[in-house]
Amino acid sequence: MKSKYSIKKMLILAVIAALFNPLYGQEQKVVTNSSCRLFADVDNISTVISYIPKGTELKVISETGDYLLVLYDETDGYIQKKKISYLDSKGDVTAQPQQSVITSDNNFNNWVPADRYTILIEKYGQKTGSAIYAHKIWKGIDNNMVKDSWGKPQHVEREIKSTVVVEKWLYRKSWLIFQDGILVEWGAN
Repeated sequence: MKSKYSIKKMLILAVIAALFNPLYGQEQKVVTNSSCRLFADVDNISTVISYIPKGTELKVISETGDYLLVLYDETDGYIQKKKISYLDSKGDVTAQPQQSVITSDNNFNNWVPADRYTILIEKYGQKTGSAIYAHKIWKGIDNNMVKDSWGKPQHVEREIKSTVVVEKWLYRKSWLIFQDGILVEWGAN
């Protein structure tokens, strides 16, 4: 296990490397060579968030082992490096990344970029944003807050009863019930 000193040292080195990179401030982008899966967790291949079509451009957030943490359709997740090609600043395919990508070792597989935390705090306020960042849900929150907390469901069943829209969201281990977009109930599968 890494000590706090080692973690701080790695972060400082990453920041220094980025600052001295001539392309600092430019986004590193990649393009998919084939269709691929976007995973929520690199250690659990059943956590597929979405399927990404061939030829899709993605923004790279960080790198960990054989995976890249990328932003796709406003959702961050992991893709296999072997499924992508790097793009230069002109959008042409290159063999190598055009800037230093923040790397993390296996102790950081659940690392989430600070951008997500900042966005959630700005969107919902300190208390609610922190709870959503910690992947918490509670009765009374809307479906967008749940997406921000848990991500997209694997399946949605929708039924209209009179004037009320009832949705059942299915995740790998849980289900959620919404009435007119508000969470009213949940349980384990």
